[in-house]
Amino acid sequence: MKVAIFTEDTDVKLPPIDRWTGKYGRGIDITEDPKIMSLLESHNLAVPHDNIEIEDRYREILHDFVRPARSMFAGMFVEVRIFADTVSEFAQTDLYIVSGRYGLIQENEGIIPYSHHIQTDKDLEILDKRTNFSNLMVDTANNHEIIIMLLPKHYLMYLMKCGYFDRLDNKLSIIIVSSKKLLSEISNSSNVNVLERKCVARIGEKNRDEILNLIKPK
Repeated sequence: MKVAIFTEDTDVKLPPIDRWTGKYGRGIDITEDPKIMSLLESHNLAVPHDNIEIEDRYREILHDFVRPARSMFAGMFVEVRIFADTVSEFAQTDLYIVSGRYGLIQENEGIIPYSHHIQTDKDLEILDKRTNFSNLMVDTANNHEIIIMLLPKHYLMYLMKCGYFDRLDNKLSIIIVSSKKLLSEISNSSNVNVLERKCVARIGEKNRDEILNLIKPK
């Protein structure tokens, strides 16, 4: 069984990782990191945002801060990372992140810290034109048996506008944690399960348990 999990990035990055326990600490806004800011200023570079055209230059300057995507993001992303690790105990699991800088990235891709988080539909449209992330999400999903989408309402609305769900294999099982307002619009297919997103949690304890019950081998 192959499972793909789609989520977004966060503004909060570079959580410290305890070398003995492997536990993650709280992340930061990179503009508050004096070493990063000093390096950028000394090379006359702005804080990385969506200026991917000078990625090589940033990687050269910030090489000590390059990390796999799964360990770059903190905040609400932590819940998803832990969930993905739980699913990986019984299924081949791939975690993908829609990044405001890179588009669709896989959890083990090395990236630099940046400050460009998607906020609006327009941001998504610009990102898609630059990175083709929605089409990549179609190809990625169709290479799996189950997809779990842990994305905000405006991401899902944008994907619906792009005809994303119409391009997915009808044998694919789809689980979405979403705003209650989207339940009726998305859950009109027999292969789609939509769970209500509560507060700021990307999954929530109740939804996590329900998803595990749905996908765990009996």
